[in-house]
Amino acid sequence: MPNKGYKQTEEHKKKTSQSLIGNARCIGRIPWNKGKKGLQIAWNKGKPQTEKAKEKNRVAHSGENHPNYGKHLNEETKEKLRIANLGEKNPMFGKPSSFLGRRHTKKSKIKNKIAHLGENNYWYGKHHTEEQLRKMLRRRIPTSLEEKFQSIVDKHNLPYKYVGNGSFIIGGKNPDFINTNNEKIAVEVYAEYFKKKDYKTIENYKIQRSEVFRQYGWEIMYFNEIEVNEENILIKLKEVNK
Repeated sequence: MPNKGYKQTEEHKKKTSQSLIGNARCIGRIPWNKGKKGLQIAWNKGKPQTEKAKEKNRVAHSGENHPNYGKHLNEETKEKLRIANLGEKNPMFGKPSSFLGRRHTKKSKIKNKIAHLGENNYWYGKHHTEEQLRKMLRRRIPTSLEEKFQSIVDKHNLPYKYVGNGSFIIGGKNPDFINTNNEKIAVEVYAEYFKKKDYKTIENYKIQRSEVFRQYGWEIMYFNEIEVNEENILIKLKEVNK
């Protein structure tokens, strides 16, 4: 538009208003939305966009063309939006998921898997920084298994402390416990069910974890839910601290 970025002056607005008074084209004209309430049905509802139109819209609203490009919400606006969408104010409050009761087909699962493999994955080649890991884990409280391990350690004054809240990072990994006598010994306390879920096998979990810790000169010990008992912990930890 030729006047894009310009604003009409009050004088200009007044002249425009006066020029329309008595204009034959405006006399008796009824606004298109007079008497209509609520949202109006879009003229193109039910008409799918062509691929050409989709691409045109995408280009027209990507990068610097996007109206919010380079802009950031201030804290006040963020808080207003958060409050506006709490509880019953949230437009999705009380509504079942649109996917409720449905399942992905095998074809859909394969398609999703391929779409996120290798370089297509958002995290491909990326790693969390130590600061990001600390922020992610700072609110993590010890599990019941970790608490049990800590109570046994405290009871016998063994030199180990809990760092699983992100307070100590080794090669981008956060161990559960570390030795406090300046020895590079870390301890992982785990439930087999969850590790098998994430790593397929316990062996895979230990190999991947140990490789990272070994690069930084750390020895790592593992205790599953059965091995977290007073007798076993005392034998293993005292052996390695001789």
